Amino acid sequence: MNSSDVYWVYNPLWHVLGNIGPNANKRRRDRAPSPAAISLIRDVLLSEKEPPTTKASAPMFFDELDTRAQPDIRPVPDDTQGFRIRLDLRYTKPPVWRRLVLPGDITLDRLHDVIQAAMGWEDCHLHRFRSDADLRSPAFITTWDVSQGDTGVWENEVRLDQIVSAVGDTIGYEYDFGDCWDHLLRVEEVLPEPPAEIELVTGRRACPPEDCGGVGGHDELAAWVESGHADSHLPPVFENAQQALEWLPDGWHPAAFDIEHARGLPDDLNNA
Repeated sequence: MNSSDVYWVYNPLWHVLGNIGPNANKRRRDRAPSPAAISLIRDVLLSEKEPPTTKASAPMFFDELDTRAQPDIRPVPDDTQGFRIRLDLRYTKPPVWRRLVLPGDITLDRLHDVIQAAMGWEDCHLHRFRSDADLRSPAFITTWDVSQGDTGVWENEVRLDQIVSAVGDTIGYEYDFGDCWDHLLRVEEVLPEPPAEIELVTGRRACPPEDCGGVGGHDELAAWVESGHADSHLPPVFENAQQALEWLPDGWHPAAFDIEHARGLPDDLNNA
C-alpha cells in the first residue's frame, strides 16, 4: 500500500473525525462534514469488515456498507394503546431528560416534532430514528432522505406501536449529525388506552444550545455558566466572556428547564 493509497483511503476519515471529534473547532460550522459522510464513516468504524487497504478495493467496501439492513416493524395492532416514555439525551451528566405520554398511533415524523419541542431543540439539523438504542441498529429514512433518492422504511409511514410494545423497549433518535446528539426513548409504562392529548409530564435540565459542539462543548459551557462566568472556566473556543454571552441563548442555564413553555409546544400538535 503506497502513500497515495493511504491518503486516498484514510484522508476522508481523518477529515470527518477532525470535525466531529474532541479536537474539533466547534465554531467552524461551515466545515462540518455532510450527514452522509458521517454516517458512512461511522459505519466504517463499527463494521466488522476489514477496512480497504488500496484505492482499488475501497469502492467495493463502501458499496457493501451502503447495503444497510432495514428496520423490522410490527403490523399495526388491532387496539391502540398509550405509552409513558422517558427521553434521555445520552452521555449528559447530570442527565438531560424528559418524560412523555404518547399515543401508540403517533407516526415517527410527528414524534420527531414532539421530541424537538419537549427537548427545546430548534429543528435546524437533520435527524433519524433507529429501531433500537444500539448505534448499529437499522435506521428509518426521513423526507430529506427520500428527496435525495434514498430508499428504505419511511418514518412518515411508521407508528410508534409498530416499534415498541412492552416496558423496556427502546428507540434511538439522533439529531444534528455534526454535534451528534443521541437520544434514547425507553418505554416505562404501557397504558391500556391512548392519551387524549400528547403530554409532557416532567423533565430535568436545559436543552444544550444548538451548535455548541456536542456533549463536550455543552459540558464546557455548563461549567462556565455554573461557575458564575469565571474566566478560569471560559470555554477555549471563545476569546472572552462577552463573546460567549452574546453567543449563548438569552438566560440559558444548564440546570433550568421551563416545563410550562415546553408543554405548550407539543400541544400545538394535538390541534394539527
